[in-house]
Amino acid sequence: MAAVLLLGGCATTQQRGYELETAQRAYLRAARWGDWAVLRSFHRSLDADAVALMHEQSRNLRMSAYTVLEGNADLENGTAWQVVEFGYYRVDSNIERHVVDKQSWVYDQDRSVWFVDSPFPRLD
Repeated sequence: MAAVLLLGGCATTQQRGYELETAQRAYLRAARWGDWAVLRSFHRSLDADAVALMHEQSRNLRMSAYTVLEGNADLENGTAWQVVEFGYYRVDSNIERHVVDKQSWVYDQDRSVWFVDSPFPRLD
């Protein structure tokens, strides 16, 4: 019986790993294509000011790159982090800028999805 429970836990951990990888790939695609609505949907704890800031940024900025620099996950506890670099430019200046951001990811067991539990970076 213990072996069955261990296998079940392993499957859950493997599933979480797959779901994390899928979520992070979707976030990467949204960032690279400048899909601000999808990016917002990954951030679960955005207040009204953060949403307004993202909306403002979406009108004036274009994404040029999104690169994962490093990351790690504790799948059993449903937490992960990754350091990413956003490349972007203002529509009116065409000067490319970069910002490095450390993202905290959290697994929501009730919904079986991963969320970014850190604010979206300010892109000035």
